[in-house]
Amino acid sequence: MDSGIIREVSDIKALPERQREMKKAVLALVVVVAAGVGIYFAVGAMHNEAPKQESEQVMVGFPADIAEGDTRYIESAQIYIVNDGTGIYSVSAVCTHMGCLLDSKEKEEGFACSCHGSEFDEEGRAKKGPAEAPLEHYAMSYDSELGIIVDKDDATSDETKWKEPPYYLLLSDVSQ
Repeated sequence: MDSGIIREVSDIKALPERQREMKKAVLALVVVVAAGVGIYFAVGAMHNEAPKQESEQVMVGFPADIAEGDTRYIESAQIYIVNDGTGIYSVSAVCTHMGCLLDSKEKEEGFACSCHGSEFDEEGRAKKGPAEAPLEHYAMSYDSELGIIVDKDDATSDETKWKEPPYYLLLSDVSQ
């Protein structure tokens, strides 16, 4: 009978030690989870991720406002408008590798992503990785009162469509 009492007393003494070990284990788990969440958000901020845009049509001005050879960045829509001398096209300013916003370079050089070093030619073809896919081109229309309207709901990465309506506005087709 005495041994049963001693066993119960030793179990009672061991209980606080078990609780301390359990608290340490739970605290360690909380620290690991918090660190993981912090790293996730820090990496996202370092990648300069483009915010998600809602469906939209964007008025970007009149053809006469975009000089031949000019590339204009429309920050609010995350697109570039390019006048190549024959026509006007709109290209996404979001890198196809991981969704970072592109930096503008001279038109002759195209576009570059400072996040991971991808480069695209002036029409949006990937010319240096890690991005492999081209930039999207958006459909456009022209209204004599509103100017050029870019439809971000209608995009293509198919290069065979890039120089055709609605992804390309011939300057000869729009009255300036």
